Amino acid sequence: CHSLPEPPPDESEWRALLAPFYAEEGVAEGLPPPLRRPFDAAMAAAVEAVRPEIVSFHFGLPEPTLLDRVRAARPDIAVSGDFIVGFPGESEADFALLLEWLEAAELDRVGCFKYEPVKGARANDLPDHVPAEVKQDRFDRFMEKAQAISEAKLDAKAAAAQAKEQAREQARVARAPAAPRRSTRAVSSAPSSAATTTSRPVL
Repeated sequence: CHSLPEPPPDESEWRALLAPFYAEEGVAEGLPPPLRRPFDAAMAAAVEAVRPEIVSFHFGLPEPTLLDRVRAARPDIAVSGDFIVGFPGESEADFALLLEWLEAAELDRVGCFKYEPVKGARANDLPDHVPAEVKQDRFDRFMEKAQAISEAKLDAKAAAAQAKEQAREQARVARAPAAPRRSTRAVSSAPSSAATTTSRPVL
């Protein structure tokens, strides 16, 4: 919901730039964790090195290519994000871009909130507030898209797990020793000629 500048090299300068945004959320100035910053190429490199279990991004939409990098570094990583729809000035084109990004990013966990005025927030004074019915419509469409993505990812994981199990079973069967072959000999049930021939006495 905010457009922030690129983070400067100095962490203290970056925190100073973020201070107004954290103040809106009631976070004490100077306390935000160092890694709570826009998900950029530098953050992707940090994730590649640390390989955490979960990555959550803040302040903007990271390029899907950056998410590809962290997923390559740790395939089982879960990527999450929180979104606000209906922010003052949000157009239908803006929202369509969000849905397009969401489909490309294929997040594992998402949260979505409808913008509501907050006491003391600077956004209260912005023009072009979005009507409540439009916010609700966009919220519903966002969650529908997120649900479809989640179901597709679960189906893909289930199919991959099934294929892996089948491959494991095939390998087990291939390694199993072959059963010994048993040799059998057919025995005729017909009586032999020697047994059935009787000698006739010579008169």
